[in-house]
Amino acid sequence: MSATTQEKENNWLAVTILVLSGVVCALQIGKLPIATPFLQAELGVSRGTIGNLGAVFATLGIFAGIPISTMALRLGLRYSITMGLTAIGISSLLAPWFPSLEAIYALRIIEGFGFVFVTVSAPSLVQASVQLSYRNAAMSFWGAFMPIGMTVIMISGPFFHNWQSLWVVNGLIAFAVIALVRLYVPRPATRPQALSFQQTMALLKSVITAGTPLRMALTFGCYTLMYFAMFNFLPLLLIERLGLSHHEAGIISGLATGANIFGNLGAGYFLSKGYRRVVLIPLTFLIMIIMGGSAFLFELPVIVVALACIIFAGIGGMIPASVLSSAPIITPSPMAIPITIGLLMQGSNLGQGLGPLLTGWGTELFDWSAAGVILSLIGLLGLGLVLFRRLNL
Repeated sequence: MSATTQEKENNWLAVTILVLSGVVCALQIGKLPIATPFLQAELGVSRGTIGNLGAVFATLGIFAGIPISTMALRLGLRYSITMGLTAIGISSLLAPWFPSLEAIYALRIIEGFGFVFVTVSAPSLVQASVQLSYRNAAMSFWGAFMPIGMTVIMISGPFFHNWQSLWVVNGLIAFAVIALVRLYVPRPATRPQALSFQQTMALLKSVITAGTPLRMALTFGCYTLMYFAMFNFLPLLLIERLGLSHHEAGIISGLATGANIFGNLGAGYFLSKGYRRVVLIPLTFLIMIIMGGSAFLFELPVIVVALACIIFAGIGGMIPASVLSSAPIITPSPMAIPITIGLLMQGSNLGQGLGPLLTGWGTELFDWSAAGVILSLIGLLGLGLVLFRRLNL
């Protein structure tokens, strides 16, 4: 293989821009918890309502993940990413002009569709941008999009003085990334042939009945539920229970979400060295249970809570990269890879939706200790999904 071909097949610039498109999606999730004090003061929203708003993206993903992944194949993956980012950008720019809870709900739904289009389309393009031997590394970079976005918004969010300016900046960033996608992400060399409804249903049935993809999707869901149960309410926990300022809470939350990036990259390294997912994933869940449960169950000093959350997120980052990079391995056929990724993302969205919802209502009814119980129980469920009739990964 020539050096030219090598360079062409390993398009790390395209991978970086595709990760940025995911970061834009993560910013839309992270802007909600960091803007919670503003929304509470201006619109009088409760923790339960914040949980409901946080669940909008995931609820759409749960029901639309696979349908949108098949639609993206018909429209073209790059076009689908552009369309998703456009929906996010327009919705973010419109929200400040309609400052009511009903309008924010409606625009969050549009943002949610954009989120799903990007997150089900980008992974396939990421994999197509590099050679087979580099796919674990590329997918570990893609898996880091959520913590990168959450870190940026947690650290920068407190510098905004109202939620409207936060929304506007997010909209402008979305349009900037659209330009990068159109300029520097090439169209795939081959575009998959559009599948008929019968072919799609047959592939979907083969993916679900294979067993392992569904269990991996549910495992991914357990992780994201724990992650969003933690970080959707961590800033509020630090402010209400520990008495920190908005700015201090944002810094600690940003450091913790930032640690998650290194977990994703670490998973890519360990997988390339031959470590098995069936070992990495259970160990990760055990550490997340101990660290996450402790942060919410016990009234600990600020430094202990901060360290627990950093370890929770840092080690937890091993799971997204481990799960997403398994798609070519666990899929029943190469043609079913996009649908397998769609199923994995639906599992992720299930957890992403239930995390804020359960934690929002749980802490409103039973105070902060409820979040620790939720984290522990879901972590045990994730352990069981991997270890029961041990997966061959």
